[in-house]
Amino acid sequence: MLTKSIPHTFIRNGYYYFSRRVPADLQGNYSYHRIVQGLRTTSPQKAKVQASITAAKLEAYWSQMRLAKSDVIGLSLVRDSSSSSQKVASNQPQTNCPSLLDALEVYLLHKGKRAI
Repeated sequence: MLTKSIPHTFIRNGYYYFSRRVPADLQGNYSYHRIVQGLRTTSPQKAKVQASITAAKLEAYWSQMRLAKSDVIGLSLVRDSSSSSQKVASNQPQTNCPSLLDALEVYLLHKGKRAI
């Protein structure tokens, strides 16, 4: 039973709970089709605030999950670092990368020499 005045909540034994159905495109990432979490409050005002914060965090997380599994243009051209025979240590600079000064010169060339 969802409460009408506070979205994504229901009351059980006087306490508010947050409840959200997992979207169909993300159900493969979850073991259950619904997320339920206790809000640890009996106050409707606190429950409303906590439910809206929880819903916003969950939406942001789901957006990241959707972006991570979306098709990226040119993804087939990206080298798989695990199968590469030449592994570059993260603390060693790469010789084929432009330096920061080179990047600044290109930026100023294209954007003009305005105040930085």
